[in-house]
Amino acid sequence: MTARPIAASLVGPDELMGEAIDAVAASRLAQSVSSSQDKRKAPRLQESRRVEGFRPAADTDYICLAVGGSGASRRHQLQPAYEVLAALVGGIPGSLLYERLRKELGAAYQLQTINTAFSDCGAWRVLAGTTPAEAAAVEKAIFACLDQVASGRLPEGAFEFAIAQCRGAVLIDNEDPVSRAYLTGARACDELPGESPVRRMESAFKTIDADMVAESAHRVLETYVAVSS
Repeated sequence: MTARPIAASLVGPDELMGEAIDAVAASRLAQSVSSSQDKRKAPRLQESRRVEGFRPAADTDYICLAVGGSGASRRHQLQPAYEVLAALVGGIPGSLLYERLRKELGAAYQLQTINTAFSDCGAWRVLAGTTPAEAAAVEKAIFACLDQVASGRLPEGAFEFAIAQCRGAVLIDNEDPVSRAYLTGARACDELPGESPVRRMESAFKTIDADMVAESAHRVLETYVAVSS
C-alpha cells in the first residue's frame, strides 16, 4: 500500500485547515519501496459460464444467491454504464428485475445489485435472498434480465428511468460533507484532474447511451457465475 498514492481529504473550519495539512505532511515518512525480484504473474481468471441446471442445496429454509460477473475499473469508459445496468437489473422498485421477481414471481425476499469499481478492475453482482425451492427461478430471472438488456430489448422509458435513478443516487449518497470528503480523498488517488468526483459522476451519466449499457450487460454475461450460501 505504501507504493500507492496517498491523499488526505479534510472537513472543518478554514482556520484549522492549514494546521491540519501541516500535521498530515509532517506525519508522512520518506520510505523507499524495493521492487520484488519475484515477478509472479497474477492468475488469469477462467471464463465462468452459467451453471446449467442450477440446483442449490435444499436443506435450509433460506439462502443467499449471488449472481454476476466482471465489472469495470473507475477509469474505464463503461464504468457509468455498469451503474445504469445496476439500476435496470436491481433491487429498486421499477427495475426490470424487481418487476419480474417481486411482482410476477414473488420469489425474492431480499434483492440488491452492487457495482464495485476499483482502480484497475471491477465486479458487478446481484444478491437475492430466497428459498431453495425458488432459487433456480430467481437465477433464471436474473439471467433473463441481463440478456434482455444485452440484446437491447428495453421497455419504453426504462433507460431514462435508470439514468434518473443513478443521478439521484449520486447526490443523495454524497450529500453529507463527510461522505463527500471520503469520496474526494479516495478518488484523489486516481489522479483524475478537473471537477469534483460527484460532479464528474453526474457528468458521466450524460455520456451514456443504451448501447453502452447493453455492452456492459454483455460483458457480465461473458463472465457470468451463480453461487449460493
